[in-house]
Amino acid sequence: MDVVIAGAHGKVGLRLGRLLAERGDRVRGLIRNPGHERELRDAGLDPVVCDLEDGACDPVAAIEGADAVVFAAGAGSGSGADRKWTVDYAGAAKLIVAARAQGVRRYVIVSAMGAASPPAGDEGFAVYLRAKARADEELQRSGLDWTVVRPGRLTDDVGTGQVHTAERLQRGDRVRGLIRNPGHERELRDAGLDPVVCDLEDGACDPVAAIEGADAVVFAAGAGSGSGADRKWTVDYAGAAKLIVAARAQGVRRYVIVSAMGAASPPAGDEGFAVYLRAKARADEELQRSGLDWTVVRPGRLTDDVGTGQVHTAERLQRGDISRDDVAATLLAVLDEPATIGTTFDLVAGDVPIRDAVAAAGRGG
Repeated sequence: MDVVIAGAHGKVGLRLGRLLAERGDRVRGLIRNPGHERELRDAGLDPVVCDLEDGACDPVAAIEGADAVVFAAGAGSGSGADRKWTVDYAGAAKLIVAARAQGVRRYVIVSAMGAASPPAGDEGFAVYLRAKARADEELQRSGLDWTVVRPGRLTDDVGTGQVHTAERLQRGDRVRGLIRNPGHERELRDAGLDPVVCDLEDGACDPVAAIEGADAVVFAAGAGSGSGADRKWTVDYAGAAKLIVAARAQGVRRYVIVSAMGAASPPAGDEGFAVYLRAKARADEELQRSGLDWTVVRPGRLTDDVGTGQVHTAERLQRGDISRDDVAATLLAVLDEPATIGTTFDLVAGDVPIRDAVAAAGRGG
């Protein structure tokens, strides 16, 4: 595939370009500054000096022969309001025109979380979001095969992720574990999993490739209680949403998501747990509309207690606790119970054997 990335010297653009180049794609990187050419070449990209704010730049010529365009450019946080419009909006708009002219159907834009409902006012970030929103809207009306990706605040943080898979491994299933931190690979291997380093917050992660050949996907990731509001959206929501897209692309029908009790009616407000529940709710809704064979499991407060093998499931429950062991065992039972496809249920500790409780949930009981 021949891909053109505008903003190829930025963190997301350069990482994406390197990933594409490593798998054998030709990648052209549009840059403003000729001083960045060597860095792009070292990463395996073909640099094209084409400043989208400069009338001398011909974006139609720059993308000739491409199969896809990715607009990852931005004026940057230190720029004034005018450059939000000339780069974040007009740069994207010019490439839309160029893509149509060249017959390039595929166009992916890196927008920003908040661009769906941008605020009024002259404050820099408000102007930035309005410029992003306008570019998104123009792309959505373009008739191209478009995708708008709206990340939260971009960071280079690392984190952890664990899932209990012992029972599934004991019966011979292959389990791949997606992790952010390569330092956790050995721990997963020792547990019998095949680790796949794929940070769903990082544009360099290709979830489509990560799940190739899978029969089912389980989304059990979360930003964690110590994270800020942005990461609830980039992990708990967007991570799940990206895997939905990947599952469709790979033809993986079965998708189970670990949500949270309370996500059925999430509260308003900026308090961390409220934001967490809204992010979970949005992920659940997106999965439920996906056309996949989905199940939404909403556990109560998680504990590190030893599992009892007994739980209580229902469409709605009062608050309660449940061990991570019993959540994992419930997920296994869900994967084995076709009747749970298309169901959403709350989960807490109880007195019903897990497989019986899951079967009842599948019957709507």
